[in-house]
Amino acid sequence: RAVQLLGPAPTVLGATSLQTFFGLVRNDDLRIGMNLSVWLADGEVVHGVVLPPAALVWHNGAQWVFSEAAAGVFVRQRIDETIPHARGVLVPEGIKPGVAVVIRGAQTLLAEEFRQQIPAEDDD
Repeated sequence: RAVQLLGPAPTVLGATSLQTFFGLVRNDDLRIGMNLSVWLADGEVVHGVVLPPAALVWHNGAQWVFSEAAAGVFVRQRIDETIPHARGVLVPEGIKPGVAVVIRGAQTLLAEEFRQQIPAEDDD
């Protein structure tokens, strides 16, 4: 059965030596919260950059990040594909490793980008 990875499960220090994750399995035979042992099949290795979910913003049905184009200059860049990852989302294409990406305040930057399109109160 296919499992959708939701993220790492919280752990108590020293409680287990295994890494545990939350996953979603669509099957009526399973109870909510049931523990399952899962074996991961060998598959294609995907390289990319892992970003926290807060770095992604949505606009017009697409995902975007603000990445550094020059020293101190951040531009909005479309992200076409993301893959859920235990530490956030994996972006396989579009972001080079080591490039600075806005993590806190990305939604504010998006709002600021379109602020001029908001009519002033007295423009009616």
